[in-house]
Amino acid sequence: MDQEVCTENGIVLTNTPDAVRRPVAVSIMTLMLALSGKLFIKDRITRGADRTWSQRAEHMGVGLVGKTLGSLGFGSIAGEMFRMASVYGMQHIAHDPFRNREINQDLDVTMVELEQLFRESDVLCINCDLNPGTEGLVDSRLLSLMKPNAFLINTARGPIVNQRDLTEVLQKKKIAGAGLDVLEKEPPDPEDPILSLDNVILAPHALAWTDQLFAAIGRSVIESVLSIKNGIIPENSVNRDVLQKPIFRQKLEHYRSRS
Repeated sequence: MDQEVCTENGIVLTNTPDAVRRPVAVSIMTLMLALSGKLFIKDRITRGADRTWSQRAEHMGVGLVGKTLGSLGFGSIAGEMFRMASVYGMQHIAHDPFRNREINQDLDVTMVELEQLFRESDVLCINCDLNPGTEGLVDSRLLSLMKPNAFLINTARGPIVNQRDLTEVLQKKKIAGAGLDVLEKEPPDPEDPILSLDNVILAPHALAWTDQLFAAIGRSVIESVLSIKNGIIPENSVNRDVLQKPIFRQKLEHYRSRS
C-alpha cells in the first residue's frame, strides 16, 4: 500500500496491531518451548519405536529458569512476549534504538546495545520491522556472537536475517538451533539447505494463524470502517499526516453530518 498516495487523496490507512500482538507472542512461546524441550527430535525418536527409543537419553532438554530472553525490537509484540514469558523465571533484555517509551512501561526489561543482546541471550527473538535499516541486519558477524547453546527465533520477517549465514551457523552447530516462522523466500526453494537441518523448526509464515486471530483482525477492520462512517478518526490510523488534510477533513465532516 502506497501511503503517500493515500495521504494525498485523503484516504486514511489503518492496521490491526492489537489483533496480532497476542497470537504472534504465543507463536514465539511455542517455538521457544519446542526448541528448549527438543520436542521435534523426541517426536521422531518416539515414532521410531524400539529402533530409536534408546536415543531419548541423548537429547536432554534445556531448562529456562535463570536463562536470558532477548528481543531485537521492543514494540507491542515484544512486550506481550515478555509478559507471557514472566512465568519462566528468565532475565529479560532488548535492543531497540527507536523504542516508544509510551508502551511497555510496566515491564522490567533491560535495554542493551546490539552486540550485547546477541552475546547474552539464551533465546534471541526477532521482533522488529523489516526496513532498509534492518534488512540483512542479523548476519554472520552478529550470529558469531551468540552462545553455542543459544536459540534464534524469527516470527517477524525473513529478510531481517541473512539466511545463508544462519544456515551455515546451524550446519556447523555454532548455535543450538532456530525456530523460523519466516524465510527470506516464501515459499522456499525445495533444495534450500535449511529445509534439511534437524536443529531448526520451520513454519510457513502462519504459526500465528488461528480462528481468534482472524476474528480479531476482522473486528478491528470493521471498527475502523464504522469509525469513518460515523465521522470519527480511526484509532489505528497509520498515515497520521492525512488527518489534517482538508480533503480528509471534508470527508470526515460529511460522514459525521450523515450519522
